Amino acid sequence: MTTTSRVGSSLPALDEPVRRAGPAGEGSRALVDGTGLVGRASEWAGLGAFLDEATQDGAALLLTGEPGVGKTALLSATADRAVAAGIRVIRGGGVEYESDISFAGLHQLVHPLGAELALLPQPAREVLEAALGFGTGPGPADMAILHAALSLFAEAARERPLLLVVDDLHLLDRASWYVLSFVARRTGGHRLGVLAALRTGIPELPEHLRLPEMPLAPLAEADAIRLLSRRFTGLPRRVITKVADQAQGNPLALLEFGALASASRTTGSGPPGPGSGPARELRADALTPQELEVAELAAASLPTKEIAARLVISPRTVSSHLYRVFPKLGISSRAALRDALTDRQRMTPAGPHRTR
Repeated sequence: MTTTSRVGSSLPALDEPVRRAGPAGEGSRALVDGTGLVGRASEWAGLGAFLDEATQDGAALLLTGEPGVGKTALLSATADRAVAAGIRVIRGGGVEYESDISFAGLHQLVHPLGAELALLPQPAREVLEAALGFGTGPGPADMAILHAALSLFAEAARERPLLLVVDDLHLLDRASWYVLSFVARRTGGHRLGVLAALRTGIPELPEHLRLPEMPLAPLAEADAIRLLSRRFTGLPRRVITKVADQAQGNPLALLEFGALASASRTTGSGPPGPGSGPARELRADALTPQELEVAELAAASLPTKEIAARLVISPRTVSSHLYRVFPKLGISSRAALRDALTDRQRMTPAGPHRTR
């Protein structure tokens, strides 16, 4: 399957309005606005070709990229595009607190297919019901679960094309990962599409899905400036250019840095500094464990490549984490990290002033 063939005429055009389906996730607001997708014309055309192929003979595609690069935005836009073309869409995704629960991800995809599940031959139906906790009996064999899941999705796609959209694949439980991989490689002959998004730079993932990939690169400088100019109309060109340079094309960082610059210009107070009231405290509490690790190493003056080596992640992922950390801590440079993290320790229960 290629991602460069023509876009079907039945699908919405690039500049038509795009409505988001379901909750917005990582970077979703960064690429989608009232007129379409910013800086993603090639990817949008490729996703149109993917939908064409999926509705005719089945297809699978994996969107890959760093945090904040816009994977969720493209998933949501493509899901809306599919619905507009008459395709049935079922959405699921990895959830961190369910990543240790076998078949939690598969449950999200199977639950809306109760009517189709009832149409399966009894052995296949009982296999899925047992695996998902709907029924009783001993745990079925792995191969039986894989075949039963494929049979269910093929049945659901019999009368109307079906698109399975799975976000945050890196957080999916291992059992669901293997089922989705099995199904995605066997969509041929069914009007079934599997579209998933995977964050790059995570070493502990299961074996590679071996699916066609569409890697998402950061936005080009011109597109980054275009995005900022559309979203923050009051910012002068020199500020927009500076923000674009700081964010290095990461859409989520562009919006977060742009919002900080816009707020600072509105209040006339300059960028909010560490320890500047309740908003600062909320940002500090929002750091994820890996963001905190990256921030602490950066505060110790370690270069990006050394941080990446220590945490076994890519240098680009380190930069992306820092782009998220700066707005959360109300800072704009590495030089301010040490003071910001010291203030964070004072304000959080885990800090040195915690009463035991």
